[in-house]
Amino acid sequence: MGTRGSEWILRFFRWFSREEYHEEIEGDLIEIFNVDSQESNIKAGLVLAWTILRYIRPEYLKITDGGFMVNRYSIFVHNLKIVYRGLLKYRSTFSINLIGLSTAFACVFLIYLWADYEYSVDTFHLNDDNIYQVLQNKTRVEGIKTDKSTPALLAEALVTDFPELDYAVTTNRKTTGMLSGSREEVQGTGKFVGADFLEVFSFPLLQGNKSTVFIEKNSIVLTEDLATALFGTTQNVLGMTVKGNRDLFNEEYVVTGVLKTLPTRSTLTFDFLISYEQYLSKYTWFNDWDSDGAITYISIKDGADANALNQKIEPYLEEKGIRESTTLLLQKFSDAYLYNKYEHGRPVPGRLMYVRLFLLVSLFILLVACINFINLSIAQSTHKLKEIGVSKAIGITKRELIHRFLFESALMVFFSAAVATVLVIGLLPQFNIIFGKDLSQIPDPGFILKIIGFLSALSILAGLYPAYYLSSFSPTSILKNTFVNSHSAQWIKKGLVVVQFCISLIFITGFIVVHQQITFLKTSELGYTKDNIVHFNIRGNNDVNGFINAVKEIPGVQNATNVTGGNSIVNISGAGRGFSWQGSTESEDILFARPQVGYNFAETLELELLEGRSFNEEYGNEESKLMVNELAAALIGKEDIIGKTINDGDDRKQIIGVVKNFNLESLHKEIQPTIIRFYPDGTEVMVRISSLDKNTLSHIEELYNSYNIDYPFSYTFISDQYEELYRFEERVSVLSRYFSVIAVIISSLGLFALVAFTIEKRMKEIGIRKILGASNLNITRLLTGSFSSLVVISMLISSPISYSILTNWLSNFAYRITVSWWVFFIGLGMLLFSVWFTVGVQALKAVRLNPVSYLKQE
Repeated sequence: MGTRGSEWILRFFRWFSREEYHEEIEGDLIEIFNVDSQESNIKAGLVLAWTILRYIRPEYLKITDGGFMVNRYSIFVHNLKIVYRGLLKYRSTFSINLIGLSTAFACVFLIYLWADYEYSVDTFHLNDDNIYQVLQNKTRVEGIKTDKSTPALLAEALVTDFPELDYAVTTNRKTTGMLSGSREEVQGTGKFVGADFLEVFSFPLLQGNKSTVFIEKNSIVLTEDLATALFGTTQNVLGMTVKGNRDLFNEEYVVTGVLKTLPTRSTLTFDFLISYEQYLSKYTWFNDWDSDGAITYISIKDGADANALNQKIEPYLEEKGIRESTTLLLQKFSDAYLYNKYEHGRPVPGRLMYVRLFLLVSLFILLVACINFINLSIAQSTHKLKEIGVSKAIGITKRELIHRFLFESALMVFFSAAVATVLVIGLLPQFNIIFGKDLSQIPDPGFILKIIGFLSALSILAGLYPAYYLSSFSPTSILKNTFVNSHSAQWIKKGLVVVQFCISLIFITGFIVVHQQITFLKTSELGYTKDNIVHFNIRGNNDVNGFINAVKEIPGVQNATNVTGGNSIVNISGAGRGFSWQGSTESEDILFARPQVGYNFAETLELELLEGRSFNEEYGNEESKLMVNELAAALIGKEDIIGKTINDGDDRKQIIGVVKNFNLESLHKEIQPTIIRFYPDGTEVMVRISSLDKNTLSHIEELYNSYNIDYPFSYTFISDQYEELYRFEERVSVLSRYFSVIAVIISSLGLFALVAFTIEKRMKEIGIRKILGASNLNITRLLTGSFSSLVVISMLISSPISYSILTNWLSNFAYRITVSWWVFFIGLGMLLFSVWFTVGVQALKAVRLNPVSYLKQE
């Protein structure tokens, strides 16, 4: 690198430095560079660059359009000193702004961390934009039902018939099994997947080749955690064998790959993957177009139009003559997490609605804090008038004053952000508990850049009006003390206070209604008694009824039953059609809930039996019997329903009992007409115990272990499962409580300072009123009256907004409360109390002073 190579560095020096230094300094720099370059060009270039960077100091900087850069540096230091002295002088205002802004920023940062997590779920796959899941839209009498299950044959057919596809893979939903390795036996959850699964999804392999790991049907890929548990290491495990239990077909599998630990932001979770060919070889009925139960994913080629492909694929099953009234739908895989609800055959925001809601709420909190900042800046203007007048008199321009006030705003914002960061670090563990996430305390660089940009924009937006307002005063009127505060500023202050109160009222009424709805869900009659019922699975037990009878003999056990369908009473799967009876028509193709249950089902759950009897061992041949709920009985025909026979597919079955309607799912959905079928071998056991006695549970566990069941004993309570259905709503309730308190506190702090400024300006008026005979109560009432009227105005504005938001949220529940008028008056009363207390404290301080002391002041 010669002198020519150093030219770009010298050009940079000429650009920023004053011209009188060019000849003197540049000559020395070139001489030093030439000496150093004899040893090393690279070293000489680095030394030259570092030396030039050291000349970036005020005394060397050249003149710009705004004056000397050194002057700008001096102005910066001068402004910094002014701001610092102002903060020391007005500590209360500074403290209120700091508390409000830092609290609001902490809310924004926490919510944004969570929202960023939610938006990034499943987006880590390299081919994210091209991965889609294939869904089925089934047109029925009650509307379009969107189903994630598809025929197992669909993937291969699609990749053959549509050239836009790179890959199509089939998986099952999920399989739990026991795996035995050289070290120990481990329970794991996995999937049977198509050969191209790892071509579509970017789960990195530590060992193995993603193109060949599923060539053989007895191939298995382990995560590194499972490999370590099975073999004690992840090294050199390829080719080793693991033995699966009966849920894994009692087969031996050869390890063909080891995956890195799965990302926490993946909705596809598993401990192992096995070739789907193994699944098909055991469940041969899946090799039929009439069988659903598979999950189908596709990867489209780069440049392919997903919308056009969706239109082509939509009628595929009907055009092939495979199924009637059934169309296909493509949904982007990474969108499914947020768009997890379906209406009229199309995905709509489900979880995304809550993400947007919380983001909006955090911005409302921030708006409340910013309003405090703006109002206090305007209110504080009387204390800055002489400073502004003197500054203008000595030649400081309006533009420079605006820069000063914006600089003050920026310092306040960024200092508050620093305090908020400390708050976030302290609050994040509790926040993770509330949301059930594991959000990192170390954000990625992109997040930090977004926050810096956000704070910079906020500094300008929050400080622009106060800066413009304060810099617009006439120096003559200020110095002669003839300045009169503008009516527009007063109206802006009042308008901003109304906005604060509106937001606070929306939060308060929102919390009340959300809390009411959650309480309603938890206390509603479900049609069965959910307390003290233990649920567990006995997969691998060939003597289910023997176990049920044995568990009923344990002291403290009141009754026991079993169901099938992979869950407890809280969410028994298996809704469908195929029932007909005398007088029914094809137009009555009704979707029934059709749980399969064992003996003592009604007695264990304490269902109310309206007519007939429940399933009982004493009668025998219960497989040909049915029980129905009230809704089903009304459809089939209530009169003489006991003993009536209906068709369950090709089987004739007799109705033996009618039970009161009960919930099989959450109260988000309406109760369905239900036909209860008998199936004695269900492995989901529910045991009602007299109390939450650990001895009873220990005896149940001992009995469980004595049956040599493949899996370790693991139980939950039905009441806990039921509460889990509303876990997200519970989180909404908790956060709405926090946000309501924060909004009211920030508003009250701002109001406290604003009232102090207002009273300070009206001290002479207060003194005159006291001398003329006004009582302390009358003066306090006068001072609180104007703010009380703002609260009432806020209620009138916020009530319809709040009502609209809450009724829209409640529409997500089939069973819900109604928004009562008194909710808004409770919110009004709570806010009025806060305002009266805040204003009253300041007013009492003012009226207790001797009026002579402030009437004699100039």
